[in-house]
Amino acid sequence: MEDDLDQQEMMCDFLEADGHTVLSAGNSDDAWNILLANQIDLVVTDLLVRAGQAYAPKGGLSLIGKMRIKGRSGPERRMEKLPILVVTGANVATASVSIRQLSEEMGANMVLQKPVRQAQLSSAISLLLRDN
Repeated sequence: MEDDLDQQEMMCDFLEADGHTVLSAGNSDDAWNILLANQIDLVVTDLLVRAGQAYAPKGGLSLIGKMRIKGRSGPERRMEKLPILVVTGANVATASVSIRQLSEEMGANMVLQKPVRQAQLSSAISLLLRDN
């Protein structure tokens, strides 16, 4: 899930070049609907989604929180264990609240900071898919 269309296109291009099938969304509601309707192996999401000049509550943390709710049945049950890779423009190293720690506490498996290179993204995804 990525709200910046240029970033979304770049990430899709990277993933498709590595042989992955990509379904994209610009907010957590659309991403959730995609997750429910398709067999997904891994989620790549941004944390913060812009709504005009402010950040909207429909970002990656919302999606991660929804995915990690325990005790569901049906197609939602598989969300509990689905690997999540966060790719964020927030400064992971110097943020006052640790973006990495917050993401991982919410249920993300790995966090990368933008700008992300294709090799870095490919390596992270390979590792997450292998471990799942």
